[in-house]
Amino acid sequence: MRQNLNVPHYLTENRLNATVTTTYQSQKLVVSSSFNSSGRSSNCDTAEDMYSDVSLEDVQDINHKLEILQRQVTNLADTQSNVDDRTSRTKTEYAVLQARYHMLEEQLRETELRAEERLAEEQKRHRELLARVEREAKLQNENCQIRIRTMEMEVTSLREEIQRLRLQSDKQAADLHATEEKLEKARDSLMISQQDLAEARAEEKKHRAEKQAAEELMVELGKECERLRSERGPALPTTSPESLRLEELHQEMDELRQKNKSLEEANEELQAMMLTRSIEEGRNLLNGTSNSLAQELEAMSQNQLQVAFQEKEEENRRLKHYIDTMLLNVVENYPQLLEVKAA
Repeated sequence: MRQNLNVPHYLTENRLNATVTTTYQSQKLVVSSSFNSSGRSSNCDTAEDMYSDVSLEDVQDINHKLEILQRQVTNLADTQSNVDDRTSRTKTEYAVLQARYHMLEEQLRETELRAEERLAEEQKRHRELLARVEREAKLQNENCQIRIRTMEMEVTSLREEIQRLRLQSDKQAADLHATEEKLEKARDSLMISQQDLAEARAEEKKHRAEKQAAEELMVELGKECERLRSERGPALPTTSPESLRLEELHQEMDELRQKNKSLEEANEELQAMMLTRSIEEGRNLLNGTSNSLAQELEAMSQNQLQVAFQEKEEENRRLKHYIDTMLLNVVENYPQLLEVKAA
């Protein structure tokens, strides 16, 4: 803001007016005194009557006052000269100060212009920086939204996968339970068949023992007949008791042979029936799951069935471990998925 550096004019004018007035009055008094002195010398006779009443002391007093006034005039003249010098110096200083003021004003204007330019540049730089930050924040927000949607899709897929695996696990558990029940029934049937087979084998052994005893008896009877023939000599009539006994023994031997043959045939039929019964029972038990498994179990022994059962248990254990691992991963990383949302 421009400051007024001018010297107050009213002070200078008042001082000058006072000085001029005082000088004017002093000059007037000097002129009057000179006039009075010259008038006395020239017109002494005529003025004696006019100034007869003025004493010498009054004249001296007037002269003293005049000298004082002259000194005052001289002082006033010196003062006026000093005032003029001071006025000139003041004007010079004022001109210098005004020039400096204009220079400072120009510097201030240039400084303001530079400051405005720097402010405009800073504002432009800050606007560009703000725009870049906003773009980066927008891109980051979009990336976060994309990641959130991707994670939501992955979580949904994991939920579906967990549900599917859970259903599959439940189904396999149910199948395993049903298979275990069927296997238990098959074991019971196998045990029954084994018991029947053991009984049939015992019966067969018994029949073989009876057959062997009958054969031994027949051999002994044949030897006894030969011995009797050799002892008796010629052939006995058919009506003799020995002949009748021999015929009975031959008939009994034939009956025992026939009976042994019938028992062997019955044993073979019983074994075939037991085998057929076991196969049919296994098929009937396993028809609910898969025919291929039933066909495989037809040729499996008990050890093979146990190995297959253990493999099935191991597979179910691995599946359960995988489901538990997936659930634990979801609980640790996405606990919000397990929260129940209000309807």
